[in-house]
Amino acid sequence: TICCDPMTLVTVTACDSFDWDGVTYDSTGVYVNLYTDVNGCDSTVTLDLTINYSSSLLVTVTACDSFDWDGMAYDSTGTYTNLYTDLNGCDSTVTLDLTINYSSSLTVTVTVCDTGFVWDGTTYNSTGMYTNVYTDLNGCDSTVTLDLTVGFSESNTVTVTACDSFDWDGMTYDSTGMYTNVYTNLSGCDSTVTLDLTINNSFSSSVVITSCDSFDWDGMTYDSTGMYTNVYTGLNGCDSTVTLDLTINNSSSLTVTITACDSFDWDGMTYDSTGMYTNLYTDLNGCDSIVTLDLTINNGPVVEILEQNGNLTANNIVGSLAPYTYEWSTGETSQTITPIASDTYWCIVSDSLGCLSDTAFYTFLFTSTIDITNSKVLIYPNPTQGILNIEFDLTGSKEVTLCLVNILGDVVYTELIDNETIKYSNKLDLSNYSNGIYFVKLKKEDSVITKKVILQ
Repeated sequence: TICCDPMTLVTVTACDSFDWDGVTYDSTGVYVNLYTDVNGCDSTVTLDLTINYSSSLLVTVTACDSFDWDGMAYDSTGTYTNLYTDLNGCDSTVTLDLTINYSSSLTVTVTVCDTGFVWDGTTYNSTGMYTNVYTDLNGCDSTVTLDLTVGFSESNTVTVTACDSFDWDGMTYDSTGMYTNVYTNLSGCDSTVTLDLTINNSFSSSVVITSCDSFDWDGMTYDSTGMYTNVYTGLNGCDSTVTLDLTINNSSSLTVTITACDSFDWDGMTYDSTGMYTNLYTDLNGCDSIVTLDLTINNGPVVEILEQNGNLTANNIVGSLAPYTYEWSTGETSQTITPIASDTYWCIVSDSLGCLSDTAFYTFLFTSTIDITNSKVLIYPNPTQGILNIEFDLTGSKEVTLCLVNILGDVVYTELIDNETIKYSNKLDLSNYSNGIYFVKLKKEDSVITKKVILQ
C-alpha cells in the first residue's frame, strides 16, 4: 500500500491557554501532532497557536463623600471590581481601591455684647447665621456656620425711700446711698441696676406723767399706772413711737354720779340743773379727797358735727351721760365717720338714759387737688379675707399719704408716697386686723379720697 502523508495546519488564537489533545499550551507557538488516518497512513496536524493574556488593573482613588464609576455611585471606602473584554477578546479585570473622605460641618455659637464680631476677616454687627466653607486636610469641604447673637448691655436706676432698712436681692441696706447689682439680661449681656436708696430713720421718745385718777392721751383715757405706747407717722413717713410712762394716783372720794332727764330728787332736794356739789380736800398724793354729788340733768344731748382730716365727728355733747349711741345718715354707729362723697350728713345721739339730741346736720365737700378720679383707684378683692390689692395712678402730686382707718377712726396703717408721677401698686396684709369696716384714705394736705373696705 502506498501512503501519502497529508499535512493539516490549524490556526488558533486563545486567551491565557489552549487545551489540545490532552495537553495545555499557555504560550504562542507552532505545535505538531502525528496521527494515523483511516487508511493507516500518517496524518500530520500542525497547530499555529497564538496566546493572548487576560489583563488586570488596580486603580487607587480618593474622593469626597462619594465616587461615580461605571454608572455606580460608591459612598464608602472599599475595594470594588469590574470585568471587561479587551481588544483581544480576553478578560480585563479592573479593581478600584477606593477611599471615601467625608465633608464636615460645624456650628459655632457666639454671643457678643455691644460690639460686632470679627470672623475670618469680616465684621458682623447683627444677630444671624453666617457660613464659611473651607477645605480640610483630606481636601474635602469643611462648612463652618456661625450662630451669632449680638446683644446690648442695659442699665436702670430704681429710686426707693424706705424706713430704717431696705432688703434688696438678699442684702439689707440701712443707710442712704447708691447701690449697684449686675445681672445678665435675656441676650446674655450685663443688666446693671442701680438702687438710689434714701433711708429715713424711725424715732422714739418717752413722756413721764403723774396724774390723779386718769389721764387723757390721744383720745384715750387711762386710769391705771403703766407704760402705754402710740405709734405715729413722722414727717419722713416713718414710725414715731411715743411711750407714756404714766403714774395714776387715785383720789379718795365718795362720788354719787347721777344722770337724769329734766330733774332729780336727792336727799330732800329737787335739782333741775346739772352740777357738782362737793366738799373738796387734798390727800397726801396731792389729789382731791372729794365727797361729791355728780349730777347731770339731760334735757337731751346737744351735739354738733365737726370736720377734721376728712372725718366727721359728733362732738361737744353737753348735758348727757355716756355711753352714747350714734345714728348717722349713713347707717354707721361710731362717733366718727369718714365720708366717701360730697353730701349732707346728719347724726342723732342718745345717752344712757335714752335722752335724744336734736338732729345735727353737716354738709361735707371734697376739695381735692389730687388729679385723680375714683375710677382710677383699684382696691380688690372687696370684701377681702386678708390680702388687699391697692393700685392707683396719681399725677401732679409730690406727696400723698395712704392711710387705713378702722371704724373708730384710728389709723392702723399709714404710708407716705413721694413722687412726681405715682404709679402705685401694693398688697396690704390685713390678716392680723379684726374683721369689720375699714376705710382706705388717700390724703394730700386738706384733701382726701376714701374707699370703704370690708374685712371678713
